[in-house]
Amino acid sequence: MHVQRIAGWRFLLLCFVVGTVGGVVANLGLRKIKSGWTQLPTKLKALVVCAVVTAYITVAISTGSDVFETVFFVIVVLALLGAYSLFSRVLDRLWTRLTSR
Repeated sequence: MHVQRIAGWRFLLLCFVVGTVGGVVANLGLRKIKSGWTQLPTKLKALVVCAVVTAYITVAISTGSDVFETVFFVIVVLALLGAYSLFSRVLDRLWTRLTSR
């Protein structure tokens, strides 16, 4: 296989411009998604998470991935998200108690 060499300042400038525009768009998009996510009720959040997990498992298994590895990955990710949620709540309560003294 032969890969053409793209050299010079034009390519570097193009990468910088594309990266900057992509970063700004991603930042604005994440802010909108986060503000919409916080307003959703808990049951709807759980439904969205279940739908995403189901879609991921379906796509991963249909493309030929190992079933055990896919399910194990999903369990680990969900456990980490749960631990993050619990830990952040504990830290928030602890912070409010310490600062209210």
